[in-house]
Amino acid sequence: MLSQVYFFLHDLDAFASQGDRAIALNPNNAEALANYGTLWTYGHITEPAQRARGVAMMKKAMVLNPMHPTWYHFPLGWHYWVGGEYDAALAEAKKIDMPGLYQTHVILATVYGAMDRKEEGR
Repeated sequence: MLSQVYFFLHDLDAFASQGDRAIALNPNNAEALANYGTLWTYGHITEPAQRARGVAMMKKAMVLNPMHPTWYHFPLGWHYWVGGEYDAALAEAKKIDMPGLYQTHVILATVYGAMDRKEEGR
């Protein structure tokens, strides 16, 4: 939780320090990995190598918790979208089962738009 506080205070050094510490203390905690991995991915969205670290955390969290919540797919979808891998982004976005959350519609519309599939995006 402390790493998340630092993230939202825009103190990325403290965010990384506390996030790394949390994972070192409990490397098999899927929820901690997913929360840290999500913010790491978003915080480094324009840096492919750094973004990949967040994606690796998300994938490990999914392995640790095969019944993970579908929000785990958000950072993967955005990662693939930013990288121009629209088919992979769409596959991840379609795994999100949160129709009442506006972000679900945003990622789908964004990916469909990038694929020039405007009707589906509407």
